[in-house]
Amino acid sequence: PSLPPSLPPLPPPSPAQQPGTPLVPAPSPSAPPSPQHPPPARPLRSSPTPPLPPLTPGAVTVFLVTLSTIVEGTVETFDQDAHKQLISNQTGVPTDDIVITNVSAASVLVDSYAQVSTNAQAQQVQNDLAGGCSTQTLGNCQEEPGVIEIAVPAPSPPPSPPSPPPSP
Repeated sequence: PSLPPSLPPLPPPSPAQQPGTPLVPAPSPSAPPSPQHPPPARPLRSSPTPPLPPLTPGAVTVFLVTLSTIVEGTVETFDQDAHKQLISNQTGVPTDDIVITNVSAASVLVDSYAQVSTNAQAQQVQNDLAGGCSTQTLGNCQEEPGVIEIAVPAPSPPPSPPSPPPSP
């Protein structure tokens, strides 16, 4: 099924997930990570998603699989399209359904999500991303990829045509 073209804003992140705030200290400027000496792996964290209320008629549920990684480079040199392609290659999710939500300094902290339409797809993408995190294919993951279930309201009906002018 086709996914909705736009989604409501995501809920605000928890204090430990504020955009631009790494969950672990950034590497010191005197010892930046390098391919020969990547930063040490850190424990991954995840929390369950509370259930949604019943859907209104015409609404659909979509799932956002979240990912927060630190990659090498600078914010200015970070290539969003290449990173989306990297996530797509790891998960099979089309790049059009991958959204980079934040890019900030910490080497380069990247928050993103991949949008899928079923819980089964979300679980598979979450597992694929976790595999990319364990090998650091996607960068140094800051937490376990998570799944957010959201309800997308049905589109508003088109406006009614104007009434004909009254007869004389």
